[in-house]
Amino acid sequence: MFGPSMVIGGCGGGALGLTLNAFWPPLAPHPASFVIVGMAGFFAAAAKTPFSTLVIVSEMTGDYNLILPALFVCTLAFLLSDEQSLYRSQVESRSRSPAHQGRFVREALAGLRVERFLVPDWDGPTLHPADSLETVIERFEGPDVPALPVLGPDGKLSGVVTLEEAYLASQAEAAGPVVRAADLMREGVTALRPADGLDRAMELFVENDLLALPVADVDGRVVGMVRRFDVASTYLRHVHAPPSASSRTMPRPGP
Repeated sequence: MFGPSMVIGGCGGGALGLTLNAFWPPLAPHPASFVIVGMAGFFAAAAKTPFSTLVIVSEMTGDYNLILPALFVCTLAFLLSDEQSLYRSQVESRSRSPAHQGRFVREALAGLRVERFLVPDWDGPTLHPADSLETVIERFEGPDVPALPVLGPDGKLSGVVTLEEAYLASQAEAAGPVVRAADLMREGVTALRPADGLDRAMELFVENDLLALPVADVDGRVVGMVRRFDVASTYLRHVHAPPSASSRTMPRPGP
C-alpha cells in the first residue's frame, strides 16, 4: 500500500509541477519539489497520518526545506479527504488501539483501590471443604456472585468454587451425594488485597480466569468479594464520563 501511494502521489505532484513550470515558470522553478510534496499529500490523505508523513518527507529529502510546503499540502489534503483510511484496521483513536489499551486501562484506573468495593463487616456466604453439593447450590441461590470462597479450618482461603462448576456437578445425579466443595474448588487462586489497585485486580481476573475474586486481609482471611463486572463498570465510567461526573460516581459494591 505504501509503495503505490508514493508512486501515485509523486506522479500527480510531478505532473502539476511540470505543468506550472511550462506555463508559469516563476510559480514552479523546481518541479522535482512537487514530486516530494505530492507524495506527502497523497499519503497523508489516504492513510490519515499527516504528522508521520512530514517525518517521511524530511527523511526522504535529508533536510527541512520542504517542511512548510509539505505541512500546508498535508493539512489541506487531510481536511478535504473523507474519513475512510487506506488501512481497514486503523482505529479512530489511540484509546481504541489494542496496542495502547493496557496503558489507557492503567491511566483510567490509577488511584482506585479494591477497598472501595468492600462492604463493612462483610458476612457473605462462604463454603467449607466438607460442604455437600446441595449446600453449595443453596449458597449460590442468594447473592449475585459467580464464585464463592472456600475457607479452611483456620478460616483462611483454601480455594474458590464457581457457579459453572457447581451447575455441571449437579447434572450428574449419581455423583451428587458424594461430591463435596473440596472436589469442586479451584486451588491456587490469588486473592486480592484491599489496598490493591484496580489495574492489579484486572490482571488477577485474567490470570485466574474468574468472574469474581475473594479479597483477603494480611492474615489471609476473606473480607469480601469483588466482581469483574464492577471493576469493568468503573473503568467505563472513568473513560466515558466527564471528570466531574466520574469523580462523584461510586460503583455498586459487590455482595
